Amino acid sequence: MDTIFWQPGWVPIKREKLIKETKKLMEKDTWIIDGNYSATMDIRLKEADTIIFLHFSTICCLYGITKRRIQYHKQKRPDLAAGCPEKLDWEFFQYVRKFNKQKAPHIYELLTNYPDKQQIIFKIDPSYKNFFKIVAKIPKTRTIIISNEKSKLFFIS
Repeated sequence: MDTIFWQPGWVPIKREKLIKETKKLMEKDTWIIDGNYSATMDIRLKEADTIIFLHFSTICCLYGITKRRIQYHKQKRPDLAAGCPEKLDWEFFQYVRKFNKQKAPHIYELLTNYPDKQQIIFKIDPSYKNFFKIVAKIPKTRTIIISNEKSKLFFIS
């Protein structure tokens, strides 16, 4: 979702365009879309057959975004649009720091609306190590991945 949302120079696209572009991605037979953008969360949850929530501890996520910042210093990550070199600003740091108290409860509430969907919740980082092995075994999937660290993952068509 970051590739869609961020334009060069870290300029966000408008909500309507984000929804339109997300729907376009979802027209494919199979997809994996990562991101927890609330503007498209309901659309993606409704159409997904599998929901994966990477709900790690706050300290684990703060470590992850700091490590990512160092790893990609002044470079563009593969999951970002051109013209968006890696950065770690105070606003994003605070977003990650507050996610588990402010955002996660709402996500769990949303998940109760989809009892018929396969739901996988990772709460500890070591369980994440086998993540791609699990996803690879899911045939013909339409998966949404929700992460409280604005994710280490990317869109796969």
